[in-house]
Amino acid sequence: MKRVQTAWLLPAIGLLCSCENRSVAAENRLAMIEKVGTLGEVCAAAKVVADAYLDEGNEEKYKFWHANADSKCLTAQLEGGDLPAQDDVRIKMLSDAANSLDAKP
Repeated sequence: MKRVQTAWLLPAIGLLCSCENRSVAAENRLAMIEKVGTLGEVCAAAKVVADAYLDEGNEEKYKFWHANADSKCLTAQLEGGDLPAQDDVRIKMLSDAANSLDAKP
């Protein structure tokens, strides 16, 4: 009887814990930040993804995400970490700024 009473605990515990692992959650977070965040935020989020794979011991994905984070951080450093991450938004901002400089007498 004791076994029957506690049998419901395992599925309930499964529902309480997160269904996705840390690396998947970090990749999902990065995808959202790439849509609405800045280049600096994307850099930091990509590092979190790499760290998640490092913690999981997934060497292949760690190597990929480590290089990916380095690339994103270099972009942030070169273009400015406070610029929007979306290319079209960033390009429009830079174009508008250049046009306003050209328009001044």
